[in-house]
Amino acid sequence: MYEDGCGVDQNYSTAVEWYRKAAEHRYGNGAATAQLHLGRMYENELGVYQNYSTAVEWYRKAAERRYTDAAADAHFNLDRLTTSLRKRKKTQRCKAIVS
Repeated sequence: MYEDGCGVDQNYSTAVEWYRKAAEHRYGNGAATAQLHLGRMYENELGVYQNYSTAVEWYRKAAERRYTDAAADAHFNLDRLTTSLRKRKKTQRCKAIVS
């Protein structure tokens, strides 16, 4: 709702607050969906400082809920982000060797 500005003014920080509240619940698909959204917010610097480590943590939490669509999306995002981070580290090592 706050992320998209649906019926309210768009506010990423408020969206993060609500996603975090929902993500803390232990039961239900809503928690996994909120965890997935939190991962995306941290990955894309929406309402929070960009933090890939925190994004990976939230994606992992969502992925642990294997029975949800959010978990499938989380697995995809987790794989994509970790692959991207590995490539970035390899590139940085190569540049350091060349320099």
